[in-house]
Amino acid sequence: MNYQVLARKWRPQNFAQLVGQEHVVTAISNALDNNRLHHAYLFTGTRGVGKTTIARIFSKSLNCEQGMSSTPCGQCPTCQEIDQGRFIDLLEIDAASRTKVEDTRELLDNVQYKPTRGQYKVYLIDEVHMLSKHSFNALLKTLEEPPPHVKFLLATTDPQKLPVTILSRCLQFNLKAMSREQISGQLGYILGEEGLKFEPEALAQLARAANGSMRDALSLTDQAIAQGNGQVNLAVVTDMLGLMDKNQVLKLLKAILEGQNQQMLQQLDDLASQSVDYSQLLAELLSLLHQVALTQMVPEVCKLETIAARAIYHLASSVPAEQIQLLYQIALQGRKDLPYAMDGRSGIEMTLLRMLAFNPQRQLSSAQFIAQNQPVAQPPAAAAAAEQSTDFSGQEAESTAIDQQQLNQQQEHIWQQAEQFHSRQEPTDNLTIEAETVESAPNETEHEPERPSLIEQPSSPLSQTESLLALRRGLRQNQQEASQPKKPEAVEPAVELNQPELPPLAEPDFVADHTDAQSIEPEPEPESAEPLQTTPVPNESGNSEIPPWALSVNQLPAIAEDETQTPELDMQDLLNQVVDVPVNIDIPTFLDDGQKVTQAKQLDNWSDIIEQSGVGGLTKQLALQSSMHKQDSLCQLTLPEALQHLNNDTARIQLQSALSELWQQPVELQVDKGEPENTPFAIQQSINKMRQQYAQQVINSDTNIQFFQQQFDAQLVENSIEPR
Repeated sequence: MNYQVLARKWRPQNFAQLVGQEHVVTAISNALDNNRLHHAYLFTGTRGVGKTTIARIFSKSLNCEQGMSSTPCGQCPTCQEIDQGRFIDLLEIDAASRTKVEDTRELLDNVQYKPTRGQYKVYLIDEVHMLSKHSFNALLKTLEEPPPHVKFLLATTDPQKLPVTILSRCLQFNLKAMSREQISGQLGYILGEEGLKFEPEALAQLARAANGSMRDALSLTDQAIAQGNGQVNLAVVTDMLGLMDKNQVLKLLKAILEGQNQQMLQQLDDLASQSVDYSQLLAELLSLLHQVALTQMVPEVCKLETIAARAIYHLASSVPAEQIQLLYQIALQGRKDLPYAMDGRSGIEMTLLRMLAFNPQRQLSSAQFIAQNQPVAQPPAAAAAAEQSTDFSGQEAESTAIDQQQLNQQQEHIWQQAEQFHSRQEPTDNLTIEAETVESAPNETEHEPERPSLIEQPSSPLSQTESLLALRRGLRQNQQEASQPKKPEAVEPAVELNQPELPPLAEPDFVADHTDAQSIEPEPEPESAEPLQTTPVPNESGNSEIPPWALSVNQLPAIAEDETQTPELDMQDLLNQVVDVPVNIDIPTFLDDGQKVTQAKQLDNWSDIIEQSGVGGLTKQLALQSSMHKQDSLCQLTLPEALQHLNNDTARIQLQSALSELWQQPVELQVDKGEPENTPFAIQQSINKMRQQYAQQVINSDTNIQFFQQQFDAQLVENSIEPR
């Protein structure tokens, strides 16, 4: 005997065997028992939820030889013939293959004849939304007033495509997608009746993959049985569905939350060795974070997760809710950006590293490290040692001591404001601060009291991070003010410098830094005073201990290729050198086929080759800024002199490899210095300029724009015009 798949073998034969859809079963059963039947029914819903099954059971209930009722016997010849699909008065029509109006008219020609054996002639039209417009028009009159012996049962997965005139003539039932619990419970019942061994976790994975469809779940179960040699195991189902072990995802998330870099990379290597789909890995991570977030709000939700309920509950109780939300957004954005990454591995690595970078514990450690290494936070002993190692005059040494005293007082004030801000952010009953109060003289610099570290406080990581960010911005502002030259005779009292204001917390770091750098203007120096410069202390190797990024512009060493200093180029001059490449090709607005010209590859063969090669980054910039001449296997590029920094070994090797793969032959790449013409970048710039001018011309000639300018004295912002 031939094997019958589970989806057909276990198709429900009566309303009692249906899983879910109680609202539909109740309405139809009451209509059958009370003999209040409509002449047309429409069943809608996604695939595999029981539309055709309910229609067949309805047909058996109408024509059962034991009498019309909601419980057909299933034993009479009529019921058996309907189950076998050969009952003469049940016409199952596939509207997807019979869409023409001629098929509909042929069907309606037989409506007037009475049924041959049953009490009703039933027309079951599946995927009815596939009918043509003329077919619907031909069906309208018969569907509205059919003969008393005819019932229409329509089924569709897309009711939006049905005309309103059809919907108004039918009694519509919307079938719901089945829940995972309903699907897994039915699968367990079927496998138990079949005498097959299974694991509940495997059924949970199958129910999740079915996405609300019982037919999909049974088809996947058939595949799992065949792959598991008569058993449904979690390992087999996970491998079959292309999923990954949830324990590995839990270990990866645990390493991220604990800030363990090495362990995170090791877990990622283990997953990569299994040829895992990185998009699916991020999806599993998103699902796990979603379960953790739900458990934080409603702890009972973790009981629904049968695979890792205990681990999810532990994470939900030990990780702040705001951190889970942040990680979810990072993973979601990382999955969106994954197609734009150089490769899948680098894309997911950057996403995980971004999660580590925004870990509150790791961020607090970084803020503490930066605060401790600021020049204003240097201990007085180190400042005194640096002062002794410098040869200053008496006046300069006195000025240095006064500056150091002022900076120490400013630091003291910043610590006090940071503590006050921190105390305002957290209630006193939820925050315990253990701080040692040390009183010292204002001018005492030999013994500085140790300030309480905000990182060690048992408060929430978010409030700690906010406090330290405010402290960090204040220290930065004071460092910039202290770096400006001071006049020794015009030193203000310490009490005036002891009132710095912290920047507002809502302002981003980089905005505050940039604004402060723009707003601080050094005071003019007197002719007799020399600027105070700090002499760097040489280390054992003879180099300065001050890093290059801490030096001022005047202290940076000059860079020249030979004995003659190269004059410093202005940024505008550099841009002019990049853009100023002659373009001597005709750039039309439209091509011959009527297509609008928007990209250089439509006009230039070299531009099209670059797009087909798939190169990116600096390699693509090298190709775009060069003109190309090809002769046999030699590909010669001409690059402007101002852009020779793009010509490096890595870019040439990548471009040569991409061209060889594209042209299916070995390519010898040669990059020369010269004056190119018609580079892809210059052509694209010309196209953009042409389109911008055309857009401005269209806007300026628009009658509506001119009306607003004349009537309301409106001003047109030229920079806001963008071509489309």
